[in-house]
This record gives sequence, C-alpha cells and structure tokens, in this order.
Amino acid sequence: MIKVSAGKTLKDSLRIAQKDLLEFSRSKMRLATFVLMPIILIALFGFMFPGSGQINHIPLAVVDEANGGQAQAFVDSFQHISQSSGVLSLTSFASVQQAKEAVVSGQDYGVLVIYPTFPQQNSVVLIVDNTDPQVAAELEASVDQILAELTQSDPSPLFVESIAPWAPSSEFEYMAPGFVGLTVVMAGMAGLAAAVSRERELGTMDGLMVAPISRSSIITGKAVAQTVRGLIQAAIIVVLVVAFFGVKIYGNPLLILAVLILGDLGFVGIGIIATSIASDQESATMILMMLQFPMIFLSGVLYPIMQLPWWLQDIAWAIPLTYMVEALRRLMVLNAGIAAIVNPLVFMLVFAVIAMGLAVPIFNRAVTR
Repeated sequence: MIKVSAGKTLKDSLRIAQKDLLEFSRSKMRLATFVLMPIILIALFGFMFPGSGQINHIPLAVVDEANGGQAQAFVDSFQHISQSSGVLSLTSFASVQQAKEAVVSGQDYGVLVIYPTFPQQNSVVLIVDNTDPQVAAELEASVDQILAELTQSDPSPLFVESIAPWAPSSEFEYMAPGFVGLTVVMAGMAGLAAAVSRERELGTMDGLMVAPISRSSIITGKAVAQTVRGLIQAAIIVVLVVAFFGVKIYGNPLLILAVLILGDLGFVGIGIIATSIASDQESATMILMMLQFPMIFLSGVLYPIMQLPWWLQDIAWAIPLTYMVEALRRLMVLNAGIAAIVNPLVFMLVFAVIAMGLAVPIFNRAVTR
C-alpha cells in the first residue's frame, strides 16, 4: 500500500487545477462567454428593477358611446390628465368591437367605454387584457385614480371586466403559455447543441460525413428530432398545468402547434450556429446559456415588458421568443384567431428563414475544417 503525504496530494491537486484552468483559458470562445455572462446578467437585472417599477404609457383604447355632453367633457379631461401624467397612451375607436379587436391583437391593453348614462354607476366600463396581470392591475389602478379625480362620485361609475368572456382560474393561467413556448425553445437550442457537439467530440460525426447522405439531410434530421423532443416536452407541460393547476386551453390546438413548430425552427437554427462556431460541447453550452438567460427575462415570460425601461423594451421586441409567447397567450388564453397573430407569425417566419438559412452553410463549413 502506497502512502501519500498530504503535501503531495495538495501539490498534485494544484497541478491538475492549473492544467484545467490553462486548458479553459486557451479557448477564446469559452473565455469570452465566461466573462460576458455575469456582466450581462447583473446589467440586465439592474436595469429591469429600476426602483418604483411603475408602468408608463400603457396603450388604452377609448370608445365614447355618449357622443357629446358631459361624457365628452369627461373624455377630454381624461385624455389631458393621461397625457400630462404619461401613465396612459389613448387611442380613440368608433366601436367597442373594433377596440376589442385591437386588444386581442396586442395593440392595446384595455378598452375604456363611456356610456350615455355617465356619470351614473357602471356608466364607465374598463375592459382589461389579463394576459399580463401586472399591467392589467396597473391599468385598472391608473384609470380608477384619474376617474376619482374627475368625478369625485360615490359610488364610482367604473365597472371592470375581462376581455375574455370567461373568468380566469388563476394568475398562473396567463403564465402557462410562456412556459410552454420556453420549453420548446430550450429543447431546440440546448438539445441540438449537445447532440451535435457530442457527436463531433466522440468522432461519430465523421462517420455520418462519409455516409451516402447529404450534409443538409444530417442537420435537417437532427433539427426534426430536436423539434419533436421539444413538442413532447411542451405536451407534458400542457397536461400537467391542465391536470394539476386548473389551467384551461381555449385556443385552436392546430394553430398552437403551428406557432410552436414555427418558433422552434428559428431557435434550432441558433443552436446549429452556436454548435458550429464552438470548438467543443462546453463552449456551445456556454454560448447558448448567454443567449437564453436574457431571453427568459426579457420576453415577457416572467416579467411584464411594459415595466422595462424603453430601451430594454426595444430589445425585448427584437427577441423572437417575445413574439412566440405573445402568440401563444393570445391563442391559449383569449381564443384569438389567426388574424390576431399575423404580426408575430410573420416575425417568427422571417427569423426562422434567416436562422436556418445561415445555419446550414455554417454547419457545412464547420464539419469540413
């Protein structure tokens, strides 16, 4: 039995640690992501939570059913206070139906309807979009505050209802679509990167390269496999939230499936690109983590986009996951039709075409080096 002194054990351990750190530092990609990751995260959270967290310039549709008189004076005063305070951004509509369509399509977050019976009780109706509960609560509080300042009546003429004709079972019902979309995206990006990088490190990718099949077939087959895996995981989440958390799915299942597939294709392309430019599986994973964490917090899955600083809102609306989550919420919660999600679909389609269009040649070039 060989006796090893504590000093030698410590010395050998330090040598192993030195070797691993030296090897890590030789990969410029890993080193860059290692440094950038904490910088991005702390900057992101620092700007996401800037203090009061008050939401400003909430888009609100206004419909004046009274057409003049005391109600018209109220609308003018309401608009003046909203603009001067910067809390609300008003848009006038000729009918309640047109205003509701604007809410379902995501242009506005609520509808304020003034009826001819103003200022009697329930003569002012606020129809809110509860797909983002925090924004809905802020909108209701802002309208109620302005209304109290203008009317000073008791009881209040304000009546609040949801844009959806059904009562929500829980606040989690509005978060579930975001988790479904996030699961598909994470599976598409991380799963593909791990699969391709692992095959390259094990050498089995070389066997596929000499097989009598095209390289496009290889990467397309892997993309299909990861998409199927992501859809299966999304289905598991849907079953769990319906069975155990009382979430109800109101939208067309085929439209929901189309959004998931279309959204996943773009992120599969990102996974292919990350895998191709990375030298090993660890580097590819670190690149994807650096991309995934900002997307999770900026896409509206967990935190209202309206509550972000204006420049972070611009970044959020440049992230494809934001459009995927918006489309899923409108389909699953509001039972919206395809007309209400045209803009998110177009954005996701363009993103998928660009991502896959770049991914295939980058992958082909990477495997021939």
